[in-house]
Amino acid sequence: MPTKTEQTEPKKKGRKPKWTDAKVEIMCKAIAAGKSYKDAFTATRVSKATFYAHLANDSDFSDRVKRAEQEYQEWYDSQLVVDCKRSLLELVQGYEWDETTTESALDKNGKMVEVKKKVVHKKAAPNPTAIIFALCNRAPGEWSNKHIQELTGKIETETKPGITLANVPDNLLAQVIDAINGK
Repeated sequence: MPTKTEQTEPKKKGRKPKWTDAKVEIMCKAIAAGKSYKDAFTATRVSKATFYAHLANDSDFSDRVKRAEQEYQEWYDSQLVVDCKRSLLELVQGYEWDETTTESALDKNGKMVEVKKKVVHKKAAPNPTAIIFALCNRAPGEWSNKHIQELTGKIETETKPGITLANVPDNLLAQVIDAINGK
């Protein structure tokens, strides 16, 4: 017979808590994968209020969320940039791939068998928009998508007696000057 110290704890009554270690792990993995807080707590069926209450009051959870965000940022700063550069290079140079199509039919025993297999080699031409983007961003001094126009000239005004700019509000004068300067 177990002693009082060896007795198991009585079962707790009430519903199971919605906040569990497993849900915290799922939320942190979602945040580390770049998901929003809303996506993280919605996926685990935790309410917005509960999520933010734990974020504000539970330092362990808050630290785990910060580490997950940092993990995502490190991936973003390293791997995403590498992937984007690789993809841009493919668009600038063009790329090739093989596309395979197969036709199947039923044989005399009722099983599906491959009747015909066709492999087509395809090529994607370089993308002009990607080329312009790459050149304008890598060598902006030589390549630019902006057109600059300069206007020079003389503006002559005539003054009429009794007409003065003293009564014109300063903000309206500033707008006129900006319009003249092309801003």
